[in-house]
Amino acid sequence: MKNIIKALNEVMKSVSYVQKSSENKFHGYKYASESSLLESLRPAMIDQGLVLIPSIGNVSPIDAHGNTTVTVEYTLAHTSGEIWPDKIIAVGCGNDKSKSGSVGDKGIYKALTGANKYLLFKLFQIETGDDPEKEDGDKSAPNQEVEKPAPKRQPLKKIELPKRALEAKDVDNYVGVFTGMLEMCLDEKEVRATWKSESENRITLAIVPNTDEYTKMTDACTARINATKGTKNV
Repeated sequence: MKNIIKALNEVMKSVSYVQKSSENKFHGYKYASESSLLESLRPAMIDQGLVLIPSIGNVSPIDAHGNTTVTVEYTLAHTSGEIWPDKIIAVGCGNDKSKSGSVGDKGIYKALTGANKYLLFKLFQIETGDDPEKEDGDKSAPNQEVEKPAPKRQPLKKIELPKRALEAKDVDNYVGVFTGMLEMCLDEKEVRATWKSESENRITLAIVPNTDEYTKMTDACTARINATKGTKNV
């Protein structure tokens, strides 16, 4: 596997940072899109002879909230003929529900995009951050290089519960949103911090030990922690 390991290392050297150039206006945060990531990463992968072949595994039914979860298995190969012996697993969750409440059919495509994007981020350990544009830079010299500050991760936002009488469907929706938040966590510390920050919401929704929802959330935390500890489950 020397060729694959060397190629992975070279790609990580050449692509270490992708800016958060896209914005989710509904939730008010910036993020690094798949297209921005591929624009930087794909040429480096081609140059080093790396190939990722996806294969869709499990696809969950679309739930009442429009959520779809997919599992994608990737085969990592090299143009030398080497093939990584283990599949690389990624999980994505997508939602396609309009403001009117109708559920569409694009959740699976959003889930696939999310799975692919975060697998690439984790496999190559790529950092994201805010636009490091220097305000007092010389605009007359666009090719002039300026030192970029160290990238900073934006803190995960606390889930805001609806300001009305809570119903059973709110609990299901909350668990789904919480699971999606875990996908943004890069390590065990962030997973535990996210769990702790949601303690008040769990109490409000009566999500306590020995309930199905509590078990789902703790299982999701455990799975995310395990996924961040290696490249086999990214």
